[in-house]
Amino acid sequence: MSRFCILLVLLFKIIYGCSKDVEFPDVKQFPHVITLHPSNINTAGALLRGEISGGAWEGKDTITYGFIISIQGQQSTLSRDTIILGETTEALRYDHYISNHQVLDSDVYIYAFARDDNYLFLGDRERVIFSGDIFEIKGFYPEAGVWQDTILIFGKRLSGHPDDTRVLFRQNANPSVLSAGIIALSADTLMVTVPAVRFAEKSEIVVEIAGLPIVAEELFYNSPPVIEGFYPEEGYDGDTIMIFGKHLGYATDEPLNWVSLSTRINNPLTILEWTSTRIIAILDDVGFRTNSKIQVTFNGRRGESDDLFYHISPWYEISEPAYGRCSYPTAFSRNGHGYYGGCIHSPFNTNYRYYRYIPATDSWSQAFDLPFNSIYVNSFVVENRPFIVAGHYPNFPNSGKVVEYVTPNQFPEKDTFPYENLKYFGRLSLETGDRAFLLAGTDEWGIGTNFFEYDVHNDAWIEMPPHPISDLTEAFGFNLGDQLYVGTGKTQDNPINDFFSFDLNSNTWIQLNPFPKAVYGGSAFVVNGQAYAGLGTESNLSHNDLNRYLYAYDPHNDSWEKAARLPVRYYKRPRTRNCAVFVIDDRAYIGHCMSHHNLVDHNGGFAQFDSEFLQIRQ
Repeated sequence: MSRFCILLVLLFKIIYGCSKDVEFPDVKQFPHVITLHPSNINTAGALLRGEISGGAWEGKDTITYGFIISIQGQQSTLSRDTIILGETTEALRYDHYISNHQVLDSDVYIYAFARDDNYLFLGDRERVIFSGDIFEIKGFYPEAGVWQDTILIFGKRLSGHPDDTRVLFRQNANPSVLSAGIIALSADTLMVTVPAVRFAEKSEIVVEIAGLPIVAEELFYNSPPVIEGFYPEEGYDGDTIMIFGKHLGYATDEPLNWVSLSTRINNPLTILEWTSTRIIAILDDVGFRTNSKIQVTFNGRRGESDDLFYHISPWYEISEPAYGRCSYPTAFSRNGHGYYGGCIHSPFNTNYRYYRYIPATDSWSQAFDLPFNSIYVNSFVVENRPFIVAGHYPNFPNSGKVVEYVTPNQFPEKDTFPYENLKYFGRLSLETGDRAFLLAGTDEWGIGTNFFEYDVHNDAWIEMPPHPISDLTEAFGFNLGDQLYVGTGKTQDNPINDFFSFDLNSNTWIQLNPFPKAVYGGSAFVVNGQAYAGLGTESNLSHNDLNRYLYAYDPHNDSWEKAARLPVRYYKRPRTRNCAVFVIDDRAYIGHCMSHHNLVDHNGGFAQFDSEFLQIRQ
């Protein structure tokens, strides 16, 4: 810059003339001025810095030094000032602090200078920005989001009090104020995380600096999750599904965050990944077959897909019977209708009403009332004729009584079951062709045999070779061809996994490979020529001991394979013990199961099991 000044002087001399003996000054005789960049810049002011370099002029001339300042607003010059700090005859560095008194943001241009009697020497220009005392909020982006999202708030003079700055989300409909976490702060931008605003659709954004609050003009939209699609469009339990969208939320431990099918909102999926734009989840224990929308609930707000997801399952939830309280029910089917009843609530509180299920209309109705009171009732159907057998409990009437159900008003009595001294509990009936068999239950008095055949044509009970375990109770059973099969149960309150067949040709019991679990109170049935067995409980101590699995039996290899898991109805705890089971058109209907021990702790609903969907799965 000083060289530039010398050139100007020489140009002036040339224009106005000069004599032949003009002597050009030696450049080294002039001081060199440098404007250093200011330090300590903040909303209060800045420290200006300059430097005069040494040279031949030192000790010869007296130099005056200082700063020239120009403050520029957005559209005009706000002020100009020349600050003289002193005189010197030698090189030096100097500084000067200036205070910020501007209300609005401004640019400050600084020149360090020096001068003698003839010349002005300027340093290069430096620039700083002063923030005004009053801050402004211009807006924010994005305008919508969810808890833990990051948003930018734009304004002016935002960094004046970094230790006394707050960003608040305020809800008018549900008065509350939540503080947002500040990630970064600069003069014109605040980066914050959205707080956990629940239920309110919109929030005011309030920026408070040094106790002064300013509210953004627009409202922030607390968006529900927006589901834009998912893949695949159908699946089974255990499959993985990917959900796409925006404002989906994030993985947290909060109980208000979950992903589910809209028909199973209390059965959340297992989350593998959860981000604001993508969720990967496992269809874990969804249960029943359904076409359902997908729901994402995050921080109390719920989003739902437009399209339906098809959950494939062998289980289908049918309507509930009108009568909800039932334990130890008996069930059978006839003429394409299902029947269940004969329930008990305690050893001396029995309901002898039966209900009918019609699959074509998925409806229940009252069918009939037994003409006598009983307990631990059993039933079987031979040649489309239902028979009902009264159980036995000490001092309880009608022990062993047998009737045939013809019409709601016709119950002809049959030959009484001969085992009146047996505590007829945990009973099991088996049917094949025109033959019916009954495994009586607990032999508390050591009477001996516990296995009988009912001769329908002669109305007579025939004593058969006893089951190898004389005190067996709560076993499951089924038949395939000329073989009856009986498995699991308990003895002396101990669950077992023993499994036997009874050969109808030789009337002999054969022990087979054990069932995969030691349970009692299990269920079994045959559909499409395939036998399934399972459910029950491993103990009477806890719901955790209930077995929800059915297993398929292969008689050729004498082996079991896990086939399906009984769903949990969304408003119930698991129930798997002593279920009512009937079969219509190769579909099994299972319901009114008990819990591990409590007679009234039951499941009032029924589920349809269709093995065709297991074959689709394979």
